[in-house]
Amino acid sequence: MPADLLRALAADAVAGLSGNAEVPLVTLTAADTGDRFELGMRESCPPPAATVPVTATVPVPVHGELAEVTAYLLGRPSVVAGPPLPGWL
Repeated sequence: MPADLLRALAADAVAGLSGNAEVPLVTLTAADTGDRFELGMRESCPPPAATVPVTATVPVPVHGELAEVTAYLLGRPSVVAGPPLPGWL
């Protein structure tokens, strides 16, 4: 698929996932295009003084080609590894 289409699909998925408290903190970087997307609600995370591990407030980095990052966001099989995401639609 063309990069512009993949970028639009990824942005649509990020928009669909934003605001969902079940979405983990994830920073996605497309190595081939330099595109970067962020998921998760930082403001809803507990402060570090809480009993939750500090890593819960640090985004998980996910790297891959734009096609693979988009597949991961859409819930399709992908070679990039990241935490499970809820459905975006």
